[in-house]
Amino acid sequence: MTDGIAININSILAGIIEFSILFGKIILLAIIGWLFGILAEKTVKEMLKHAISLTRRKGRSIEYSTVETTVEFSVAEIIARLIKYAIYLGVIIVISDIANITIIRDMLLIIWNYLPNIIAALLVLVLGAMVAQLAGGIVKLSAKTSGLDDLFKEVSSTFLPSSLISLFFKYFIYLVSITIALTQLGFQTLLLSAMVGIFASVVTIFVFLVLFFGIKDMIADIFAGIFIRSSGFIKLGERVRIDDAQGRVTKVGLVTTTIKNGRRTAKVQNSKVIKGVRITGMLSRAA
Repeated sequence: MTDGIAININSILAGIIEFSILFGKIILLAIIGWLFGILAEKTVKEMLKHAISLTRRKGRSIEYSTVETTVEFSVAEIIARLIKYAIYLGVIIVISDIANITIIRDMLLIIWNYLPNIIAALLVLVLGAMVAQLAGGIVKLSAKTSGLDDLFKEVSSTFLPSSLISLFFKYFIYLVSITIALTQLGFQTLLLSAMVGIFASVVTIFVFLVLFFGIKDMIADIFAGIFIRSSGFIKLGERVRIDDAQGRVTKVGLVTTTIKNGRRTAKVQNSKVIKGVRITGMLSRAA
């Protein structure tokens, strides 16, 4: 009888010790996973923000303007937090396996197997945002240096094609990034591809139509400007009269000719210069 009681006590003590060891392992794993998750979140967030800030600074120096946006930083925070939760999920799976809770473990393993696709999709979005920001700046600078903006400025237009072209490239890259991200999540369908293709085509046509209607009225002036410059039709410093504008010619641009009379400055379309110019004074170097 005494031996039976002793065996039961030993079994209970062994069970308590085994449970204590198991509980200790679970607590230790939970603490390590919690600390590692917080550390990983902070590290990843700072690395992504630093990389994005560097890219944005380059984009700003290329554009010579500040583009305020928080989308990139929001995505960086989401990715960092997702990595933290992925670590927590992995720790819970390990704890469930140690505790032999197979139902919870198997359910969490299904989520774990799908997690890389979610992380990959968000990484695509972050990289897409960074590339779009940089590419937009490069395209805008290229359009500016090509003189396209100057053509519109000559006719006092507030519309700058470089901004529109830059915006088009930027959002096109965003669209491609979103499409790739959705593909990573398993949403690749014929309907999605068709919608993306239609949207890209509509935006492209819209941009070209805006540029065409913006520049079509300048074509005659551009040809007239080329003729005036190459033939010496009028020269800088000559006093001229064109319609109601009169004064000395200070600049012959590609689209307009600038006439200055005292403090008054007038810009006349080159096509009107050819049709109705009257030279009223001799060539003078004075402006």
